[in-house]
Amino acid sequence: MVYQEFGHILRKARAAKGLQQHDVARHVGTSQSTVSQWERGLKIPQGSQAQKLAHVLAIPMGDLYNAVLQSADPVELAIVRSDLSRREQDLMLLLYGHFADRDSLDNVLILRLPQDEPPEDDTKTAD
Repeated sequence: MVYQEFGHILRKARAAKGLQQHDVARHVGTSQSTVSQWERGLKIPQGSQAQKLAHVLAIPMGDLYNAVLQSADPVELAIVRSDLSRREQDLMLLLYGHFADRDSLDNVLILRLPQDEPPEDDTKTAD
């Protein structure tokens, strides 16, 4: 799946902050290669990486979420928005991904993140 709008937002935000890809990678806990794939719209961050990325680049999670929605596969989106249980959704996504030759389960993880949840802060120290 190509997430062009998502990648564009990341590149623009990173440049505005004066950061290099390796700087972002270090803050998020991934490789520079992965950040490059995000910026080219080839992949999207998963789980807490998306939240950390939003925090590092000072981008509201809602903006990242909307950028992903603009490129989301309509079938994957329909499954995630359905009234099916999480397990049933996962099974449907695995089946769809198999027949569509895509990693549908991985692609929808960011769509399941709470938009207003604050990022995990790995820099906190114990008192």
